[in-house]
Amino acid sequence: MSLATGAIDGWDKRNQFYFQMIQSLAHHYKFDVNVAWETCLKSQKVVLHGSGKEVIDFTYLSERGTTFNRSHAFEGIIPNLERRYRETDSETVREKLREYQNHRACPSCGGARLRKEARYVYVGGEPLHEVSAWPLTKTHRFFETLDLDGNKNRSPKKSSKKSPSGSAS
Repeated sequence: MSLATGAIDGWDKRNQFYFQMIQSLAHHYKFDVNVAWETCLKSQKVVLHGSGKEVIDFTYLSERGTTFNRSHAFEGIIPNLERRYRETDSETVREKLREYQNHRACPSCGGARLRKEARYVYVGGEPLHEVSAWPLTKTHRFFETLDLDGNKNRSPKKSSKKSPSGSAS
């Protein structure tokens, strides 16, 4: 799904004001709003978190057909939602914005935040993305007892350089 077709609820073609912001942002950063969102890795950060202090030229078309231009930094979708939640006095608006605060795992990656191909990397029979989420003590124990065959068991030689105190490091 692309930004234009609703990859981010409320920021697609159905919401003219926000979609015009996205289009101006796309023009500035040279990305296509019609390309699948998951393939737009470089643009995701600026779309979600903003342009920082970088000023963007935005073009808006009013309901009356008047075009106007504004230049300002892009707040980012996440900061925008957080700000709107903080500033509203409407319980209805707060309720709607709370829906975006739900911490659900992505249905396609199961919360691993990795592409499908990356989720097929295993170490010692365990998915690498799961191993990396373990507590350090469990991870340390896992790698201490890990038995690798052949070339997989090769590790860099330990350094025998002397430390400043004169002992081997």
